[in-house]
Amino acid sequence: MEKWPELQEQLLDELIYYYNEEERFSYGPEDEEEAEEWWPEIETKDALLEAVTLESMVVAEDYMMDEGRRIYLLFSRAWGGEDLEDNGIGVCFINETIDEISYKEIAF
Repeated sequence: MEKWPELQEQLLDELIYYYNEEERFSYGPEDEEEAEEWWPEIETKDALLEAVTLESMVVAEDYMMDEGRRIYLLFSRAWGGEDLEDNGIGVCFINETIDEISYKEIAF
């Protein structure tokens, strides 16, 4: 809990980077206008907070903790069209450090 304010800032920065460098325009409609609707511009923390919602936190079982304390934060997201498969975003922390950002399924 002591590190949470610092981790929160780092998390927001990393999620903005992930969105813009990994996900944005990686799939979706070929029509430029429609693609702009799918992939809004997200450059600020406020814009990111409008586009994601924290849904759950998963604390990994003991057998998965070979590298240390492992916690996943799972988010829904507003970009990329309707999320029929609930892919959202998963963030894996190991010992209070972001290890990976990917689809939610990384938690399982």
